[in-house]
Amino acid sequence: MQATLEDSARRLQSRGGWAYCVVIATCVVLAGLLTVPSRAIAQAPGACGSVLLSGRSWLNGGGVDVYSNGADEGSGESCAGGDHYQCVELVNRLYQAKGWISGTWYGNGGRSSPGARDSLWDEAPSNLSKQANGSISYVGPGDEVSINLYNGSEFIEDGHALIVNNSTSVTSGTVDLVSQNSGDSSNANPQITAALSNGTLTIPNSGAWSYPVIGVVHAPGGGRTPPPPDVTSDSSPGAVISSSTGLVSVFVQGPDDSLDTYWATPGLSQWSGPLQVGGPGSTDSRAAAVINRSTGLVSVFVQGPGNSLDTYWATPGLSQWSGPLQLRPTCVLPEPIWILALPKRMRRRCAELCAWKPSPDAVTR
Repeated sequence: MQATLEDSARRLQSRGGWAYCVVIATCVVLAGLLTVPSRAIAQAPGACGSVLLSGRSWLNGGGVDVYSNGADEGSGESCAGGDHYQCVELVNRLYQAKGWISGTWYGNGGRSSPGARDSLWDEAPSNLSKQANGSISYVGPGDEVSINLYNGSEFIEDGHALIVNNSTSVTSGTVDLVSQNSGDSSNANPQITAALSNGTLTIPNSGAWSYPVIGVVHAPGGGRTPPPPDVTSDSSPGAVISSSTGLVSVFVQGPDDSLDTYWATPGLSQWSGPLQVGGPGSTDSRAAAVINRSTGLVSVFVQGPGNSLDTYWATPGLSQWSGPLQLRPTCVLPEPIWILALPKRMRRRCAELCAWKPSPDAVTR
């Protein structure tokens, strides 16, 4: 049987009050949440951290995985600690993976009180545009929707956050929405529908429960295909694409011999950058890049000053760029016999590159 918001609310209240979650390392309180049963697609939550909705199955194939909050589904508790897996965690993970924001987007799913202004909509980053409900001209793929919750006339603190899942922009009609932690311990409802008409986005009531929309924060690009970047570079580019998010990262040698990156999710976001990965004078060649399909880790390799081989690495949306790390061959003691077969000049070069210190005879004789 489909879960209702009332079920989730009673479950939370039975725990002695509304629970909160905290973003790891920042200690900023974010809201957990509940069930929003508007034509919901129900399914069992499964184990903590199990995938309820694959990133490839929503947002034109460019979403991120929607995870289960396990036995805490639909509550303010986090089964994996921190804010995992609350509604606001999904919004932050998606927007960071897409390169739409560079840091944490603080705020509750909805407001903590009727007079508060602390929802994700209220706290939207300055680079994102937003529209209040009643003045919404359109919604597009990836837009964030903040809602409040009422049980009759009683305001329920902290609300919920959802993401628009239509394939193109909508000015009127049905709006598909995806969210995380939106069910209860028996049913998870990661997908629901709403309606946009005359500038107002409406999620249907469920009995005495209502879900007034605060507003919409627009994802960059509005679902349109972004133009190519205006790249200033001294080399042809290296590039990788994330199979899970569709994020394209391009790497070039900058005009001051820096290592620069540009990024976009075609069809969902405009090009951003340049971001300087390696400082001026760090890069003497075209960049080569690879991506780990299972972890999303991107590794970039360049010829550094002094003909070194340098690498930089990051997981876009999850970690900052690190490096350079200078690569060199690893040798073993005693020095391999093949060293003695090399010309003297090459033996000296090998000694410079290798981690071991060869005997003087190996270099000079």
